[in-house]
Amino acid sequence: LAFELRRVLLANALVDPVGIAAVSRALDADPELQVLSWVDSVSSVAAMDAVLAGLRPARPLTVLVELGAPGRRTGARDLPAARAVATAVAASPHLHLGGVAGYEGALAHDASPAGLDAVRRYLRDLAALHAGLAGTYEVDDAVVTAGGSAYFDDVAHVLGPLAGPGTRVLLRSGSYVI
Repeated sequence: LAFELRRVLLANALVDPVGIAAVSRALDADPELQVLSWVDSVSSVAAMDAVLAGLRPARPLTVLVELGAPGRRTGARDLPAARAVATAVAASPHLHLGGVAGYEGALAHDASPAGLDAVRRYLRDLAALHAGLAGTYEVDDAVVTAGGSAYFDDVAHVLGPLAGPGTRVLLRSGSYVI
């Protein structure tokens, strides 16, 4: 924000109260500013909402539901958990549901058949999450984003076809928008 970027994707949940307040003030001050934060749990939604409720922002914070995988470090652990996060976002007057996000690189560390299968299955789940949330997004163009790993071609192959009216696919290796 200090460098006056107009579009920012925070590939993490913005739960620090100071950070939430800074982003909220920036959004209120600049109608052209777009900030997208990931959110991966109902408790993260509650933390964001609690801080924003005290700030009474003029503009909501747009969030992307992060799909993770069982036993991994971040993200809703499965599709039902991700849908619960989306439901919590929809119930918040201070957050807008703007799409889905994920990082496939944590699922495999090689190009073995098993590794590629795990990555592709995950990407299909991310696409299914997006499809299941269609009609609930609170933005004109929902974002579907993944990438930033050795599986960029697989991300483009599975998620690329989702791009079209109402959906922007953001491939993070180089931040390429389809």
